Amino acid sequence: MRTVFLLVLLLFLVSADSVVVPVYRMCPLCQGKGHTTCVCCGGSGKIKVHESFAGGNKICRVDKCPRCDGTGTLYKCFYCGGSGKIKVDSLVVRE
Repeated sequence: MRTVFLLVLLLFLVSADSVVVPVYRMCPLCQGKGHTTCVCCGGSGKIKVHESFAGGNKICRVDKCPRCDGTGTLYKCFYCGGSGKIKVDSLVVRE
């Protein structure tokens, strides 16, 4: 908020005409990340695979998540378009 105030003040002092300054907030859907987290791996990109073999032997290995292909994300946020922020208002500064 302080940055926005300083920007408005600077533009007010420099320009004699009206200035429109957009005000942005963090996207409430993606929490500012710009993408949705994979629900299969929880965003890590890795999953544990448990395997059982004949004779009662079991192993646990870590593989790349098949759903997100190891990225940890599924797709960019549709609400903010992947920017992580949304425009909520505009300030108009007039002299």
